[in-house]
Amino acid sequence: MIVVMSGCSGAPGVRDIGIASRSYSGLPEGMDWSPTVATTPPTADPPLVSLEPTDIEPTGIEPSPETVAPEDLEPSALPDPDFSPRAVWLSGETLAVVTFGSSSCPSAPAALDVTEPGTVDVVLASTGGDVCTADMSATTFEIDDPEGLDPSITYTVTFDGQSESTLEPLP
Repeated sequence: MIVVMSGCSGAPGVRDIGIASRSYSGLPEGMDWSPTVATTPPTADPPLVSLEPTDIEPTGIEPSPETVAPEDLEPSALPDPDFSPRAVWLSGETLAVVTFGSSSCPSAPAALDVTEPGTVDVVLASTGGDVCTADMSATTFEIDDPEGLDPSITYTVTFDGQSESTLEPLP
């Protein structure tokens, strides 16, 4: 009898969550961070593209005025997804940091550093083991009572000194 065992490094279901009190897959409840999409507004009647091959003898049928050659079509703008980390207050005592990346090896907040009044840098650390899934997922890390931060102030937030965003105050 031969027994083979395999697995990923680390204990199952256990993840280093840095300075966070808890973490979970996905966005915080009620948050929608859809990417901002710069697109050309759709027309009422989009142009039609003929599906007939161009190397076939003409049939004597004139193309309809709506038919447009593929090379004459304007390229449509696709979403430019922004997978930069983000921070948002969930309550006066809880700050959420959302990172995007491998669901099995997300980047977690390791430290918060108030670099000057109204500016904070979140230091991120890779988590997981040597093998990570090749997927893109949001992971939320909740930090209870983040030291030095006031939920009534607007902050400029950087992540590892890059990727700048704004942390809006609570209403």
